[in-house]
Amino acid sequence: MITTPNIRFSSTIRVVNDDEFSRFNAYALEQQDMVADYPWTHHERVRLKPQGLTTEAFNCNAGGITNGDRLTLFHLEPTALYDDERKLDETTDALESDILELKKENPNLRAVLTGGDADDESSLTLKESLLALFAKFRIPVSILWGANGTDVHYDTTTDTWTLHAHDMPATLDDFRERFPDAHIAAGDQLIIDEEEIDPTDLTQ
Repeated sequence: MITTPNIRFSSTIRVVNDDEFSRFNAYALEQQDMVADYPWTHHERVRLKPQGLTTEAFNCNAGGITNGDRLTLFHLEPTALYDDERKLDETTDALESDILELKKENPNLRAVLTGGDADDESSLTLKESLLALFAKFRIPVSILWGANGTDVHYDTTTDTWTLHAHDMPATLDDFRERFPDAHIAAGDQLIIDEEEIDPTDLTQ
C-alpha cells in the first residue's frame, strides 16, 4: 500500500509482561526476514518491512523509524561503534539512507528508541548519536531507554510497538523504576497494564 503524501499518524506503545511477550515472540520469530539479530550491527537491521522484531537489547540500543506503512528496525551493539568512529558513521549513514527512502512515501516519520544501559558509556554515546540523527530529520521520537534488557516489536497494520523489559511486571511503578529515561512523543500513546498513561505520570 502506498501512503498518502503528508499523512500524519501516531503510534501506540504497549508495555507487556513476560508471558504476553513470550506468546507474541513465538510467532514473530518465524518471520526471519523481519528480525534484527546477532551480531547486532546495521547490516542485520530489519529494512523497510511492514513489521520487525528484536530481543535482548541490554547495553545495545534498539528501536525503529516508521512512515506508517514500512519501518526500519535496528538493534545496535555499542562497544565497537564507540571504539571506531568510522563504524559509527557507517551505521548512521545506513539509517539515514533508510530515512530518506521512507520519506519518499510519507515525509512524516515517527521513531522509538529503547534498549540501553545508563551505566555504560558506550551505550549512552550511541543513544545520543541516534537522537541527533532523529533531530536532524525532525522525527518525533518516543524514548523508553535504560532498562538493560528489552524486547521490542512493531507492526504497521496496527501502528503498535510492543515493548517488554525482562522480568518486569507491566505496571507503571515498575516501568518508572526500569526506564530511567522515558519520554513519549506528542501524539503517541503509552499503554501499561491495558491503561493509557499520561506522559506526565512517568516522572512522578
